[in-house]
Amino acid sequence: MSGIILSHLVSSGARPPDWASLLSPLSQAKPSQAEVARWLTLCAQMAQSQAASVRLSTGDVVWESALPASDGAASPRRYAFELGELRGELTLWGGVAASAETTSELQPEVLAALASFLQQLSSGNAAPLEAPDTEGSETLPPLSAALSHFGDGVAVLSSAGIGELEPRILHLNSAWLHQTGFTAPELSGQPLWSLLGPETPPQTLDRLRESVRLGHSVRAQVPRLHKGGHSVWADLSLSPVRDGRGALTHWLAHWSAARRKRVPDSPRSPTSDSPGTDRAQVWELAANNAPLVQVLARLVDSVERQFEGQRAVIVVPEEPPTIFTARGEANQSGWLTPGTAASAAQWTQPIASSTGHLLGTLRVHGQTDAAPDADARAKLEAAAGLAALVMERSASQAVLERLALYDALTGLPNRALFERELERALNTETLPTETGGEQPIGVGLMDLDRFKTINDTLGHSVGDALLQQVAVRLQGALEPGDLLARMGGDEFLLLMGRAATPQQVQQVAGRLLHTFSQPFVLAGREIFMQLSVGFSVLPRRSARTELLIQQADSAMYQAKRQGGGYALYRTGADEPLTAMTLESGLHRALERREFRLEYQPQLDTRTGELVGAEALLRWQHPELGLILPGEFIPLAEVTGLIVPIGAWVLRQACLQAAAWVTRVPHLRMAVNLSARQFQRPDLIETVTRALTAAGLEAHHLELELTESMLVQAQHAETTLERLKDLGVRVVVDDFGTGYSNLAYLKQYPIDALKIDATFTAKVGGDLAAAIRDEVLVKAVMNLAHALDLAVTVEGVERPEQLDFLRRHNCDYVQGYLLGPPQEAESLMRAFPQLAPPAVSDPLV
Repeated sequence: MSGIILSHLVSSGARPPDWASLLSPLSQAKPSQAEVARWLTLCAQMAQSQAASVRLSTGDVVWESALPASDGAASPRRYAFELGELRGELTLWGGVAASAETTSELQPEVLAALASFLQQLSSGNAAPLEAPDTEGSETLPPLSAALSHFGDGVAVLSSAGIGELEPRILHLNSAWLHQTGFTAPELSGQPLWSLLGPETPPQTLDRLRESVRLGHSVRAQVPRLHKGGHSVWADLSLSPVRDGRGALTHWLAHWSAARRKRVPDSPRSPTSDSPGTDRAQVWELAANNAPLVQVLARLVDSVERQFEGQRAVIVVPEEPPTIFTARGEANQSGWLTPGTAASAAQWTQPIASSTGHLLGTLRVHGQTDAAPDADARAKLEAAAGLAALVMERSASQAVLERLALYDALTGLPNRALFERELERALNTETLPTETGGEQPIGVGLMDLDRFKTINDTLGHSVGDALLQQVAVRLQGALEPGDLLARMGGDEFLLLMGRAATPQQVQQVAGRLLHTFSQPFVLAGREIFMQLSVGFSVLPRRSARTELLIQQADSAMYQAKRQGGGYALYRTGADEPLTAMTLESGLHRALERREFRLEYQPQLDTRTGELVGAEALLRWQHPELGLILPGEFIPLAEVTGLIVPIGAWVLRQACLQAAAWVTRVPHLRMAVNLSARQFQRPDLIETVTRALTAAGLEAHHLELELTESMLVQAQHAETTLERLKDLGVRVVVDDFGTGYSNLAYLKQYPIDALKIDATFTAKVGGDLAAAIRDEVLVKAVMNLAHALDLAVTVEGVERPEQLDFLRRHNCDYVQGYLLGPPQEAESLMRAFPQLAPPAVSDPLV
């Protein structure tokens, strides 16, 4: 039986293992079948093969691993070994150097993997190689005995531990010691790089260190140091050795005589001339995700070494064409060999993808006009085929990277890429500010208000189109260096490229908010959206990615509570606590009876008579005091708590109205509906239950809805008709602040319009702006009356406003001039007709 004799691979003075009991059955012993498969995979990888199998026998007991799936094209290579009574044969399938002939010598990397497998099989030890002791003595007698038979120099190295930049020497075989003149004690425990001569190129040393850091195998041609002080160039193969769980335990360095004289200043990779080795190294670069220019440079270098004295390039058909040489990418005029005319003989080979698409052309330029013979043509075809595989892989990797780092809908960077760039920005040194301080870094988080309403009413396709338009607008508002990303849903992230001073934050926020001043055209409709933006600004030294985003998120919710716009996170614990307290408190406010209603009177402008009241919600928080609706209603909308809160408001308002209409029969109670309430299918039932429980007739209830709710709601017309059938009055609230499309006034069954206070603030004044506002208010009232709609104007605070509205036939008014929002008892004192009759004391 020929091959490597591993006579002392396992035994080192201990009793020989009972191989028969280990092999029969192997599945019940250590290692398991899964671990066996991992060891065989490691053997195959070390030998640059596709697969491996092993056959073991002792006496009449035979065990064989499963044969790998093969299409028959790969020729096996077989290696025999002996371990006392154990006989074995390792078979390698396929690979760059496959041969039908049995080779007499295993590569040292494969030998190490096989040795550790057999050592584990005999001892049950999970570690493939024993760790060194503190004395640095030899701890690998089985492996050292095996490696002592190997003709090339082999070094066993430790895995680089925490804080170490390189592996350290544990064992050197006799061949290495003989070739260099050193003794084992002289180098034991020394770093790997001490084996290299001073002529080692810095770029080669950097590549070796990077491979060690990543745990990847690497090959390079380096000067090996001799004890006499000179160096001899050698091919170094550095490979990781892992245990059955895949953990790195050792490194194996294999040194062999250089097969090609290295030119020290050559930019080409100093490796073997073997085409199979070249192909493996190209694939290794590609597998390690090296840049395409580096991989193709290595491939072109191997082509030039196959065609000595000729120059090769790969040309990619772009505009202008991209040219790859052995030195990297080149311009069109700088890639020819000096002295080689462009008209010299040129061999070309197309580089085609698996689908036949032309990816590029491999060109070899020589000094003769001779056409390539069959051997040269085969080499060209093989190189072009490898180039096609590499280029397709690079394109696939680019697609995968884009899918992993970019949002598919908007094309913006996603959160993963944003956080990576933010980390990079935090680790980048910056110039100090004018005051000598550190440049602050700013992050913004943006959210679209009422976006869920768009999805629910107009459909997700319209919502997607809106997000795409929003992305375009936001990008247009940024400056060079800013980074915009989609965080998810309707949220976007912003990394400010300039120093985030308060003035700069204000300018950026202004530009972002201004992009929403114009409507979005979606599904044939003009839709106005509102943006809430939160900013976090921190010194770079103390900033962290997670903290910046968290603070920006808190500031964004602060902006929402303010009704939109932007907010800058305030340093300290109060603001985050407030946001958390509000959200958690909302869940308990109803059951703790923290809500209450106030009522603002509505008067007839012609008679001055009280005709109605608007119910307004207030929250008396036990810790934060009185909280106005503008602070907590947006949060209630986001969390969905507005539905039970709105139902409570409706019930309480109806109960109060029922008490008042007994004394003022024509009184109406106005209640605001939220978008979520209006869209719920049980709205009619909720209103009916509130009216029934209070004993209130439906015509005393007035439901106020905004323009945007009516236009965006999918079944608005049906819902309004059912409310009208019930007898409830419907009023459009804040008219003029939402949509410019007035078709709904004619389409929907509406009873009245309520003109927002922003339109009447200057009415009755002496300024030129007052004239424009008066013209606008008169036009709206004339339009409403032409459509047989009543008009209520809110925000009346000055006598001049009231006088103007009376003169121009406004129907109803409300505002602080007529009475502020107040509790029921206060309103009854202001309007005694609402109060129950006083009960006189009985005569004694």
